Amino acid sequence: MYTLEKIQEQCKAVCNQLGVELDVPVTLNKRLTLTLGRVINGYRDGEYNPISVEFSEEFLNYSTDETVYSVIQHEMVHYYITKTTHEHHGHDALFKEVCARIGCKNDGCSTKIQTTKSKDLIYKYTVKCPNCGPLAYYRRKGKILKSLSDCHCRKCGSHDLYVEQNW
Repeated sequence: MYTLEKIQEQCKAVCNQLGVELDVPVTLNKRLTLTLGRVINGYRDGEYNPISVEFSEEFLNYSTDETVYSVIQHEMVHYYITKTTHEHHGHDALFKEVCARIGCKNDGCSTKIQTTKSKDLIYKYTVKCPNCGPLAYYRRKGKILKSLSDCHCRKCGSHDLYVEQNW
């Protein structure tokens, strides 16, 4: 399991591999639930630079070590590119090239999360079909859940969808 100290150590190791020094704080954020990690950029020292790096505390607590390390590599590539070019590059060709250089396979916008925690415990609501079982998971009761009677199952076409509250 990853601790903040281990995360900071891994971030420094990846930065060393990229040839830059990690000179911003690395912290855990309890409010990040959909974003696994992020580099916060802004103007520092008169140029566009990284200001801090954050990782989702929930993600760290319930993901496999392999997945966590993949996200660390991903975020450190964002850090490296912003630090060296002073520009935002997102997930463009340069980002993918640097990911490939260090062996990071996580070079896109979304990550397949290998988790040790059940989806039922991560999401508060589960939309289920009586024929097909669980279809979708939601953290809050938004428009879709409130208008579920207008929806149907994509697999079998049933209009009898229902919401189950997980906690």
